[in-house]
Amino acid sequence: MPIVGRIDCEIQSYKYTWQFDDFKLRHLEPGEKLRSPKFEATFNGKEFEWQIRLSLSEVKGSETVTIALYTFSTNVVTANVSFGFVDTDNKVVQIMSTNKQRHDMRHKSEAIWAIPSFTHKSFISRDNNLIHGFSKVIIECEIHVYATCAKEREKKELLEIEQDNVLRFEEFDKYEHLLNNDAFSDVSFVVEGKILKAHKCILAKSSPVFTAMFQHEMREKRENLVRINDMQYNVFFEMLRFVYAGKISLYNYGVKSTSEELLFAADKYSIDGLKEKCVKLICDDLCIDNAVDILMLANRHEVQYLKFRAMKLIVLHSYELNEIPYFELLISTPNILYEVCHAIASHGKFLKA
Repeated sequence: MPIVGRIDCEIQSYKYTWQFDDFKLRHLEPGEKLRSPKFEATFNGKEFEWQIRLSLSEVKGSETVTIALYTFSTNVVTANVSFGFVDTDNKVVQIMSTNKQRHDMRHKSEAIWAIPSFTHKSFISRDNNLIHGFSKVIIECEIHVYATCAKEREKKELLEIEQDNVLRFEEFDKYEHLLNNDAFSDVSFVVEGKILKAHKCILAKSSPVFTAMFQHEMREKRENLVRINDMQYNVFFEMLRFVYAGKISLYNYGVKSTSEELLFAADKYSIDGLKEKCVKLICDDLCIDNAVDILMLANRHEVQYLKFRAMKLIVLHSYELNEIPYFELLISTPNILYEVCHAIASHGKFLKA
């Protein structure tokens, strides 16, 4: 018989009607099974083969009918099933349903949704309008398959992306071991009297400043030795760690001070990813006590977002200007002082920006 299907957001439903001769059921012995033809139904692009089976058992001297739906596949399926008889008025009666069950078909040959004692054998009679024509019995089976809905698909996709990123970062971490390693290194940096070994190709790929340094006829190109006089060793090391492995570790040095110094390094060597990372760390630490310092820092390195965040905080506390730490330092930078005063004067407009 044909399958009628409908698809909801989370559930795919299929109906299958099975006709069989009443004679077969009346002569069914306990332990034997009456089987429907196998039928196919597809959900989520996966093929499943199904079959209804009836069997008899004796309970307290009465023959009861057990009905079950079998499926054969190599997929995972979560479903519940309802069965009912179609009477001579084409109404479905004696409807009963199984619980929702999940079956992993990758490790077994078949799965079963069963209703023991579905009905008594004597119930299937003309008196109950269940015999069609001369001898036909009709059973309707409705399968509710719990399909992967949009949210579940999105979760799965996010998990796959996360797993992919973990694998990529694990591969990326291998490059960190090349930093300050003699193996294949072709350039050395001298920072605070310490030597730091590196690789020109990796540095040049991440920084146009390093590219220019190694391409042009500069002393650094000829000697493969670069002296760094304007930053601390740990800051320069963390900058190179980011270049090699895409990460930084500040907790041994002090997050606030090192992130600000790293912002200077990232700005100087035009390493945009590191600059964004430092801005985020500094924003996370922003408060009224350091707002003036961060405002001046942001202005120095032309970080507009950070500048706006610091200025917004100052404007919000403009009712206590004399209490804002280091506010008087803005006198040395008239252009920033003007912007702050203008923002305070247009308080409402600025905060809505």
